[in-house]
Amino acid sequence: MHLAEIEAADSPADESWRNINAIDDLARAIIETTDRLVVSVIRGNAGAGGVFLSLAADEVWASDQIVLNPHYKDMGNLYGSEYWTYLLPRRAGAANATRITQCRLPMGVAEARRLGIVDRVLSGEELADNKPRTARRHHGVGCRFCHAPRRQAAAARRR
Repeated sequence: MHLAEIEAADSPADESWRNINAIDDLARAIIETTDRLVVSVIRGNAGAGGVFLSLAADEVWASDQIVLNPHYKDMGNLYGSEYWTYLLPRRAGAANATRITQCRLPMGVAEARRLGIVDRVLSGEELADNKPRTARRHHGVGCRFCHAPRRQAAAARRR
């Protein structure tokens, strides 16, 4: 969200709507990506859309130092976007998705991992390694075509 642009716009409501649609378009593009493995890495605390947008990826990796706030309720009872009603239940299950969004509590990375929101927890040392080969090392493969089984499993999880 471009908050400065929203605040400066002649019509903040219209600019907000454009921003929400742009975020949804990005989420959909990530969800529909089929020719490569998409990994989202959460390096710092995230809330609402920051959490839910990351769920569009095939895998979510997160720092062992973060806190997630995966809800919109304390933001004026907003319902949000980023396809969260599609993505969260597929990762955490319907009952957990309801609990997460209704309880409005912060979540540590260990709980997020247990619920399936985070696939891999990264230490500070691993995060310092910004080289693209990190994903390949994690999966033990050397080319993008080797990701096919992992990609198929992620796609099945989304159904």
